[in-house]
Amino acid sequence: MSNVAERKHPEAAPKVVALLEKTPKKFEFFETPVDLYPVLIALYGHALGYVGEFSQAEKECEKALILAQQGGNPYSMGWVEFMYGCQYIPKGDGRNAVKHLQNSTGYFEKVGALAVLQVAWSLLASGHSLLGESDNALEYFRKMHEVQTDIESPGFLSLGHLASSSAYLNSGNLDEAKVHAEKALNLGQTHHERYCEGNSWLLLGRIMGKMEGSNLDEAEKCMLNGLKILEELETKPAYAVGCLNLAELYMHAGRKEKVLENLRRSQEMFSQMGMDQWLERIKNVVGK
Repeated sequence: MSNVAERKHPEAAPKVVALLEKTPKKFEFFETPVDLYPVLIALYGHALGYVGEFSQAEKECEKALILAQQGGNPYSMGWVEFMYGCQYIPKGDGRNAVKHLQNSTGYFEKVGALAVLQVAWSLLASGHSLLGESDNALEYFRKMHEVQTDIESPGFLSLGHLASSSAYLNSGNLDEAKVHAEKALNLGQTHHERYCEGNSWLLLGRIMGKMEGSNLDEAEKCMLNGLKILEELETKPAYAVGCLNLAELYMHAGRKEKVLENLRRSQEMFSQMGMDQWLERIKNVVGK
């Protein structure tokens, strides 16, 4: 989710899956705690979602879910549902993200998989934030933070702070939103989580652009930093959302030409990828 290598999954995963399908051992665990065959298919779907191939992503995740259900291993089911839910986050589909991520947490709780459970909670926070449900998002962040403190695991804490920042922004608490965006950025940089770093720069720029007495040039610089990283990662959905966010900043600054340039770019990309939730957001911006 957060590494440059993410973009290689759509290339590598089908090759590994094809090799597994040629062997009668494809449903074996290969000395792992999961049924590797459906989990790899779900990982492929997850990666496709983050680069904007949502239709194929959903097909792969649904195939993986059917296979995992046939196997009946709860840990495998948890991972497949987790990947299924994750691929809806970049699309902006909070309803389906929450549905599948909620399913995944049930399986992870059943087998006591705390390390991955707290990551699922962080993504659940993101899903609820997409739905505008700030209280639910913050509750899942608190649960995630408690578990990470108990098991002394800092991994993916950046995602939790990112979701919390979005929730505070949605609720109008800009000071808390900025605190969590800065924490997400710091953790993303420290742990080389480039996807989170790019989104943190964007979110920090959005928050700064809304604060009283803010420096719009500094806000623009933050957002351009984020767009550069997301473009390098080839994560088109997040890049398109960033262009829309930048258009909103330019609207606030009265820079009409830049507004239209970024709106056109984001609208074209949203249309190509079928990101209908974000197309609705463009209508709201244009309506202003």
